Amino acid sequence: MIGAAQDRRGFALVVVLWLLAVIAGLAATAVAYFHRPVLALRRAEAAAAGQVASAAVARAALALLTPSEAAGIRRDGRGGWTLAIGGRRVTVTVQDEAGRIDLNTAAPELLEALFAAAGAPDPGALAAAVLDWRDEDGLRRPGGGEAEDYAARGLPWVPRNARFESVGELQRVIGMTPALHARLAPDLTVHGLTEGADPAVATPNVAALLRRRPGAAAASPGVAFTVAAALDGPDGRPVRRSAVVWLTQRPEEPFRVLAWGEGR
Repeated sequence: MIGAAQDRRGFALVVVLWLLAVIAGLAATAVAYFHRPVLALRRAEAAAAGQVASAAVARAALALLTPSEAAGIRRDGRGGWTLAIGGRRVTVTVQDEAGRIDLNTAAPELLEALFAAAGAPDPGALAAAVLDWRDEDGLRRPGGGEAEDYAARGLPWVPRNARFESVGELQRVIGMTPALHARLAPDLTVHGLTEGADPAVATPNVAALLRRRPGAAAASPGVAFTVAAALDGPDGRPVRRSAVVWLTQRPEEPFRVLAWGEGR
């Protein structure tokens, strides 16, 4: 009898555990079932916020072409401009690319000064490597680098010997590190079109550099701008969009988007 009772208790325990497992499975299924619409709603809200941010970028680019509006827009990346789109408040900033230092056109001395200010261990050699990357020949500058130098380091690429296509491409240049690139990127461009930079629209680091090197000041051509938009997303985190736009002055295509992303 004792053995039978123990068997029944053991069987009952197995049944209880089985029922608990079934209930847990049903609960998990129910949570997943009801969670799916919530996730879909959040994704839809995030997508809508992204579209609003994109619309704000386009609206600001058009405003730069309208003299009455353009006059009131700061172009130094500071002083956010607030727009109301789709019932949402969007903060927009505009940075004239001539307020950054152009990797393709900057004078060697200016590049070296910027690299030194950012903490490069050998700013002169890094500037030489940048010039070797962007020039059209295979002649190595002192401290620079050409194809054989990259091969000697086991790198699977060689200098482009042409213009930089993006600031991110600088990461491939000999002597560049991820940490140094992160410090430099906000102050660099490939759309500035001048050997120097315009102090009136310069980023803070470039402005400080120009105060020490006033001869590097250059007037902005006023054609390329980074337009960035940000608003609060459905989860409280900011949703950002940015674009580098080129003002063409052509009625059929008033501006052209040169680069697009979720933030520079």
